[in-house]
Amino acid sequence: MPSIYLLAFWLVLIGAWTVGWQAGDRHDRRAIAGIVLAAVLSAVSYSFLGRTPALLAVSVIDVALLILIGRYALVSDRFWPLWFAGFHAVSLFFTLCALAIQNEWQMIPWRLSGFWSLPALFAMTVGLLLDRRAGIVNRIEAGR
Repeated sequence: MPSIYLLAFWLVLIGAWTVGWQAGDRHDRRAIAGIVLAAVLSAVSYSFLGRTPALLAVSVIDVALLILIGRYALVSDRFWPLWFAGFHAVSLFFTLCALAIQNEWQMIPWRLSGFWSLPALFAMTVGLLLDRRAGIVNRIEAGR
């Protein structure tokens, strides 16, 4: 049964994707495409796999996303990838905790891992809008 948190996540993801696509440059768009791809792959994993195999698959997907965003944060002059990577690392930590717990308490860290995706998406959206407002995106694209 879908929850209000799942609905909120997909609405925030679609909004962040839309705003980010308009406010970011081509490098931001690649990072955003990776975020959306990770969300879709995670949803497919939860839909077609059991709880433990899905958590394992999502852990692998989240590690790959953390590497992608972490690499982008290291080469970019933006701040939003650092914030996103930090929030996503916390989410990955709770996913790994849920994977380690093999009883009825597994749902608590699993739900907490989903929560941290919302601040990550908000940090991305606000960061991109602030960069656009400051003219950083235009200057970067003009210099290339």
